Amino acid sequence: MRVHLALIVLVFAAARAHAEPATTEDGAAIDDNAAPTGGKFYLSGGIETVMLSKPPGGLVDLPDTEGAAVVDAGYRFGTTPIYARAAIAASPSGYVDTRVGIELRAGGFVKGIAGLDVGYQHDRRMVDAFYSVEGPQIAPRLGLEIGSRALWLRGSFDWRATLRQTGGGRAASFGLAAGRDF
Repeated sequence: MRVHLALIVLVFAAARAHAEPATTEDGAAIDDNAAPTGGKFYLSGGIETVMLSKPPGGLVDLPDTEGAAVVDAGYRFGTTPIYARAAIAASPSGYVDTRVGIELRAGGFVKGIAGLDVGYQHDRRMVDAFYSVEGPQIAPRLGLEIGSRALWLRGSFDWRATLRQTGGGRAASFGLAAGRDF
Protein backbone atom coordinates (compact mmCIF):
# COMPACT_ATOMS: atom_id res chain seq x y z
CA MET A 1 0.00 0.00 0.00
CA ARG A 2 2.80 2.44 0.89
CA VAL A 3 4.57 1.72 -2.38
CA HIS A 4 1.38 2.44 -4.34
CA LEU A 5 0.83 5.67 -2.44
CA ALA A 6 4.45 6.72 -3.03
CA LEU A 7 4.10 6.01 -6.76
CA ILE A 8 0.88 8.02 -6.97
CA VAL A 9 2.51 10.96 -5.18
CA LEU A 10 5.54 10.81 -7.52
CA VAL A 11 3.36 10.67 -10.64
CA PHE A 12 1.24 13.56 -9.40
CA ALA A 13 4.33 15.63 -8.52
CA ALA A 14 5.91 14.94 -11.92
CA ALA A 15 2.69 15.85 -13.75
CA ARG A 16 2.32 19.05 -11.72
CA ALA A 17 5.94 20.06 -12.34
CA HIS A 18 5.51 19.39 -16.05
CA ALA A 19 2.24 21.33 -16.20
CA GLU A 20 3.64 24.51 -14.62
CA PRO A 21 5.31 26.83 -17.10
CA ALA A 22 9.07 27.28 -16.82
CA THR A 23 10.17 30.69 -15.58
CA THR A 24 13.27 32.83 -15.86
CA GLU A 25 15.30 34.05 -12.89
CA ASP A 26 13.00 37.08 -12.55
CA GLY A 27 9.82 34.95 -12.61
CA ALA A 28 8.75 35.65 -16.22
CA ALA A 29 7.31 32.68 -18.12
CA ILE A 30 9.53 31.02 -20.74
CA ASP A 31 7.88 30.20 -24.03
CA ASP A 32 9.88 27.34 -25.60
CA ASN A 33 8.49 28.16 -29.04
CA ALA A 34 9.50 31.82 -28.87
CA ALA A 35 13.10 31.38 -27.71
CA PRO A 36 15.38 29.90 -30.41
CA THR A 37 17.96 28.96 -27.79
CA GLY A 38 18.75 26.12 -25.48
CA GLY A 39 19.14 26.26 -21.73
CA LYS A 40 21.23 28.63 -19.64
CA PHE A 41 24.26 26.39 -20.16
CA TYR A 42 25.15 23.11 -21.84
CA LEU A 43 27.63 20.28 -21.45
CA SER A 44 28.61 17.80 -24.14
CA GLY A 45 31.11 15.07 -24.86
CA GLY A 46 32.13 13.36 -28.05
CA ILE A 47 34.87 12.65 -30.55
CA GLU A 48 36.63 14.66 -33.22
CA THR A 49 38.89 13.80 -36.11
CA VAL A 50 41.49 16.45 -36.87
CA MET A 51 43.06 16.46 -40.32
CA LEU A 52 46.52 17.95 -39.81
CA SER A 53 48.21 19.51 -42.85
CA LYS A 54 51.08 17.99 -44.74
CA PRO A 55 53.60 19.77 -46.93
CA PRO A 56 52.69 20.01 -50.62
CA GLY A 57 54.19 17.51 -53.05
CA GLY A 58 55.17 13.91 -52.57
CA LEU A 59 53.55 10.83 -54.01
CA VAL A 60 50.52 10.82 -51.74
CA ASP A 61 49.29 14.12 -50.35
CA LEU A 62 46.83 12.77 -47.79
CA PRO A 63 46.52 14.64 -44.49
CA ASP A 64 47.61 13.07 -41.24
CA THR A 65 44.60 12.55 -38.98
CA GLU A 66 44.28 12.44 -35.21
CA GLY A 67 41.26 11.17 -33.28
CA ALA A 68 40.52 12.76 -29.93
CA ALA A 69 37.91 12.76 -27.17
CA VAL A 70 36.26 16.16 -26.59
CA VAL A 71 34.48 17.79 -23.66
CA ASP A 72 32.68 21.05 -24.38
CA ALA A 73 30.65 23.49 -22.26
CA GLY A 74 28.76 26.68 -23.06
CA TYR A 75 27.08 29.48 -21.11
CA ARG A 76 24.30 31.59 -22.67
CA PHE A 77 24.38 35.40 -22.55
CA GLY A 78 21.00 36.45 -21.09
CA THR A 79 18.12 35.38 -23.33
CA THR A 80 20.10 35.71 -26.57
CA PRO A 81 21.03 32.65 -28.66
CA ILE A 82 24.73 33.50 -28.13
CA TYR A 83 26.91 31.34 -25.89
CA ALA A 84 30.43 31.64 -24.48
CA ARG A 85 32.11 28.29 -25.07
CA ALA A 86 35.14 26.30 -23.89
CA ALA A 87 36.36 22.93 -25.15
CA ILE A 88 39.26 20.57 -24.62
CA ALA A 89 40.23 17.63 -26.80
CA ALA A 90 42.93 15.05 -26.11
CA SER A 91 44.20 11.71 -27.39
CA PRO A 92 46.55 9.03 -26.01
CA SER A 93 49.26 10.05 -28.52
CA GLY A 94 49.78 13.35 -26.69
CA TYR A 95 47.60 15.52 -28.93
CA VAL A 96 45.86 18.28 -26.89
CA ASP A 97 43.67 21.09 -28.15
CA THR A 98 42.05 23.76 -25.98
CA ARG A 99 39.64 26.39 -27.33
CA VAL A 100 37.44 29.21 -26.09
CA GLY A 101 35.06 31.27 -28.16
CA ILE A 102 31.53 32.33 -28.92
CA GLU A 103 28.78 30.52 -30.78
CA LEU A 104 25.30 31.18 -32.06
CA ARG A 105 22.78 28.33 -31.50
CA ALA A 106 19.52 29.17 -33.26
CA GLY A 107 16.51 27.02 -34.04
CA GLY A 108 14.09 24.65 -32.37
CA PHE A 109 14.43 20.87 -32.58
CA VAL A 110 17.05 21.44 -35.29
CA LYS A 111 19.57 24.17 -34.48
CA GLY A 112 22.17 25.78 -36.66
CA ILE A 113 25.53 26.42 -35.01
CA ALA A 114 28.06 29.08 -36.01
CA GLY A 115 31.05 29.99 -33.90
CA LEU A 116 34.54 31.39 -33.71
CA ASP A 117 37.16 29.94 -31.36
CA VAL A 118 40.73 30.79 -30.44
CA GLY A 119 42.94 28.29 -28.72
CA TYR A 120 46.13 26.30 -28.57
CA GLN A 121 46.89 22.99 -30.26
CA HIS A 122 49.80 20.72 -29.34
CA ASP A 123 50.82 17.43 -30.92
CA ARG A 124 53.77 15.73 -29.24
CA ARG A 125 54.52 13.83 -32.46
CA MET A 126 55.43 17.13 -34.21
CA VAL A 127 53.91 15.88 -37.48
CA ASP A 128 55.28 18.11 -40.23
CA ALA A 129 55.88 20.82 -37.63
CA PHE A 130 56.47 23.63 -40.14
CA TYR A 131 53.05 23.04 -41.71
CA SER A 132 51.12 22.14 -38.56
CA VAL A 133 48.79 24.23 -36.45
CA GLU A 134 51.07 23.63 -33.46
CA GLY A 135 50.62 26.58 -31.13
CA PRO A 136 47.99 29.36 -31.07
CA GLN A 137 45.12 29.02 -33.54
CA ILE A 138 41.87 30.56 -34.71
CA ALA A 139 39.00 28.32 -35.79
CA PRO A 140 35.70 29.35 -37.42
CA ARG A 141 33.08 26.60 -36.87
CA LEU A 142 29.75 25.49 -38.37
CA GLY A 143 27.46 22.74 -37.21
CA LEU A 144 24.01 21.25 -36.86
CA GLU A 145 22.38 20.18 -33.60
CA ILE A 146 19.33 17.89 -33.50
CA GLY A 147 17.27 17.06 -30.42
CA SER A 148 15.65 18.53 -27.33
CA ARG A 149 17.14 20.32 -24.35
CA ALA A 150 17.26 17.00 -22.49
CA LEU A 151 19.46 15.31 -25.15
CA TRP A 152 20.86 16.51 -28.46
CA LEU A 153 23.37 15.34 -31.02
CA ARG A 154 25.73 17.75 -32.76
CA GLY A 155 27.88 17.45 -35.84
CA SER A 156 30.35 20.25 -36.47
CA PHE A 157 33.17 21.22 -38.80
CA ASP A 158 35.89 23.76 -38.10
CA TRP A 159 38.78 25.13 -40.09
CA ARG A 160 41.90 26.01 -38.11
CA ALA A 161 44.70 28.38 -39.01
CA THR A 162 47.85 29.02 -37.04
CA LEU A 163 48.48 32.41 -35.47
CA ARG A 164 52.26 31.86 -35.51
CA GLN A 165 54.45 34.15 -37.61
CA THR A 166 56.23 31.24 -39.32
CA GLY A 167 54.82 28.26 -41.13
CA GLY A 168 51.63 27.81 -43.08
CA GLY A 169 49.67 25.68 -40.64
CA ARG A 170 46.14 24.71 -41.54
CA ALA A 171 43.91 21.94 -40.21
CA ALA A 172 40.27 20.94 -40.30
CA SER A 173 38.21 19.04 -37.78
CA PHE A 174 34.95 17.10 -37.88
CA GLY A 175 33.28 16.39 -34.54
CA LEU A 176 30.30 14.43 -33.25
CA ALA A 177 28.99 15.06 -29.74
CA ALA A 178 26.02 14.35 -27.52
CA GLY A 179 24.97 16.94 -25.00
CA ARG A 180 22.37 18.32 -22.66
CA ASP A 181 21.13 21.81 -21.84
CA PHE A 182 20.59 22.81 -18.23
